[in-house]
Amino acid sequence: MGTTLIFEHVSKGFPGCGPVLDNFGVTVPSGSFVSLVGPTACGKSTLLRLILGLDQPDAGQIRFEGDGAGRADVCAIAFQEPRLLPWLTVHDNVGLVLDRRSGDCAGRIKALLDLVGLAEFRDAFPKVLSGGMAQRASLARALANEPDVLLLDEPFSAVDALTRMRLQDALIRIYMARPQTTIMVTHDIDEALFTSQQVIVLSTRPAHIVDIVDVKAGYPRDRTDSNLFSMKARILRGLGVVALDHQDGDGI
Repeated sequence: MGTTLIFEHVSKGFPGCGPVLDNFGVTVPSGSFVSLVGPTACGKSTLLRLILGLDQPDAGQIRFEGDGAGRADVCAIAFQEPRLLPWLTVHDNVGLVLDRRSGDCAGRIKALLDLVGLAEFRDAFPKVLSGGMAQRASLARALANEPDVLLLDEPFSAVDALTRMRLQDALIRIYMARPQTTIMVTHDIDEALFTSQQVIVLSTRPAHIVDIVDVKAGYPRDRTDSNLFSMKARILRGLGVVALDHQDGDGI
């Protein structure tokens, strides 16, 4: 299950903006969870657009290896904002992407709402949902067609810190239930380390890879794990941020 993504010397620029990505090359194995971290506007979201086929590389290519026939067939994305249709219930928003003529759509939607903890809100409209609940509905909708590649573009950036941690926990439960290839863009290094198996650190624009950090920890994870702290220091160094000595009593 899942699809391997292979980025081969991918470069991309835009008129008036200049080069955004420079010789980006990495393999994201099938079923792995990878996060992209880097400075603002360095090209992380551009990478997601290239994966979806919304933009094309100026040089290089992105190859899909696995069960899917093409990008539209294997990918789904959840954005920073839930983007739920306000005139549809939670149930109908989640089922919006499903072909009602095929399979047990009602059963599929019920299973997804159970998975994200929204079963009792199936008939609620988006206006009554909290920010965290709306993001859960957005995740359920992205998963409705069982994509082989799940793309997450800062999915929890608009919620408070406590809700964000709860959503991270929910995301890990979802991933453990169905470990599809997942690529998440985030500015939150703690979030990347808590959720991902690998963190790709990008430079300023035009972005290239400055480090790849393998997170050798299983799921679920302990947020206070000292090994995560040391990896955070490494990522900060890759981003050009000086990490203070923890033994001096200072944080990062």
